[in-house]
Amino acid sequence: QELQSFANLSAVALQKATLYEQVQRHAEELEQRVSRRTAELTKANQALQLEIAERKRTEEDRARFTNQLRIAAEVSTRLAAILDIEDLLSNIVSLLQNRFNLYHVHVYLLNESGNTLIVRVGSGEIGKLLRKQMHAIPLNRKQSLVARAARLHQTLVVGDVHADPYFMR
Repeated sequence: QELQSFANLSAVALQKATLYEQVQRHAEELEQRVSRRTAELTKANQALQLEIAERKRTEEDRARFTNQLRIAAEVSTRLAAILDIEDLLSNIVSLLQNRFNLYHVHVYLLNESGNTLIVRVGSGEIGKLLRKQMHAIPLNRKQSLVARAARLHQTLVVGDVHADPYFMR
């Protein structure tokens, strides 16, 4: 009978040890699944945050562009009513500088020979001084953003003129 009791206790102990091992394996598997799922969710969250940031940038760009179009339409409407060329050019310079928050705005026109750009109107004190001095830029001058734009018949947009190789003081 003692042998039977010992056998029963041994069987129970063995059964408990087996169950304990199964529980441990299950816990490890669950831990690994939770860890994998957490990594997947973290990766998905990072991708979502990048997409949200990109959408914000796109929306900001769209808002900025929409505002620029609105300003351009407003400027065009105002300018369409001005008949005097001097008033028109002065208003263009003033509106562009104020609406687009620009440091300087100048308008150069070609002379009658078509080989020299002469400042016709400019913003601020520098613009007045350049006009008074009848500032001129030869159309073929290589180091001049103004001459380059005129030669190319294009608008040039330069973020930092000092870094541009065509910049002329």
